[in-house]
Amino acid sequence: MHDGLQQLLVAAKFRLGAMERSKDQGMREVARELDDLLTESIESSRSLTSELSPPILHQGGLVMGLEWLVRWTQEKHGLTVNMTARSDLAPAGEEMTALLFQATRELLFNIVKHARVRTARLDVAQQDGALRIVVADKGVGFDPQRIRIAGGNAGGFGLFSLHERLELLGGRVEIDSAPGRGSRFVLCAPVLPAAPDVSVPNTKDEAVVSIRVSREKPASAEPGPPRIRIVLVDDHVVMRQGVAELLRVEPDLEVIGEASDGEAAIALVHDLRPDVVLMDINMRGMNGIDATKILHAELPDVQVIGLSMFEQEERAAAMRKAGAVAYFVKSGAPSSLIARIRTCATAATCNPRPAEPEPEAKAERRGRRRARAARGTPSR
Repeated sequence: MHDGLQQLLVAAKFRLGAMERSKDQGMREVARELDDLLTESIESSRSLTSELSPPILHQGGLVMGLEWLVRWTQEKHGLTVNMTARSDLAPAGEEMTALLFQATRELLFNIVKHARVRTARLDVAQQDGALRIVVADKGVGFDPQRIRIAGGNAGGFGLFSLHERLELLGGRVEIDSAPGRGSRFVLCAPVLPAAPDVSVPNTKDEAVVSIRVSREKPASAEPGPPRIRIVLVDDHVVMRQGVAELLRVEPDLEVIGEASDGEAAIALVHDLRPDVVLMDINMRGMNGIDATKILHAELPDVQVIGLSMFEQEERAAAMRKAGAVAYFVKSGAPSSLIARIRTCATAATCNPRPAEPEPEAKAERRGRRRARAARGTPSR
């Protein structure tokens, strides 16, 4: 849904943004109607994607995924969840992480449906070589002996299925409840040692090609005021095409290059020195955050605008910390993206770039800056 359907919808939305500037009034009205339909479709698919498996869970780990779940539960169901978690938890493995997230979501939803309370507690800690997630409430409670896990026939199959799946992965569920005194569920999962880095052939990965395209300006182009020079970075070609089509009709904007991953983007930006880089966050290979960190250290005068499908403050904050000057949600209004580009380009066009150093000195300086970026040391 994220890599296919949503990218197609957003690309279509960007193409409509160009149609909305048509001189034909009828075409503009149709474009606006289609834009409204696409926006609604994007919001529906994005909401469903987040509810099934939020990207932040796979990008930021279990704790960040649970923090997202706490906010989502408050917004969706009005249940306030007070969460405590240590930041130095050992990873539990991708499969176990997904299961623990789904289990916590199921338990919180049970509180919404049955506990008759407006608040709950969620505690995440590591103890005796295991991750422990405690979900508790002070609601109506129930008799644990009557549910299916204990051999009874009350309740649905959600807890029973959760119990079976955790046991298969070496974990367990502990239940403490009684009528009138709330409930306390403990999910215990083993912390596994990090798996060795073994490269496994994958036909899908082998088909991924790092794309780096430079668009040279035609020699016959008429002279005029300087344009804002832009490089597009996104691993979905349909997205790059949609954004390029939108920007092409703007007289003061010029797309001079495209890249499909972070490494290709760094090389292309060094060659072309654009004013603005539109940088997707989630890409195969080097992601947009790491690429932005390197570009900011090596070429601080290039303005980077982060792009993402999701309105997640954590990702926006991470992108800005890496050096991006702005963050834009792909489903936003195309006119807003154009305005953001013009605003961000002001800093680049108003401050002339320093003279280029000699090749040897340039390479030496680049190596020092990349080393500092890797260590997290700020550039001087």
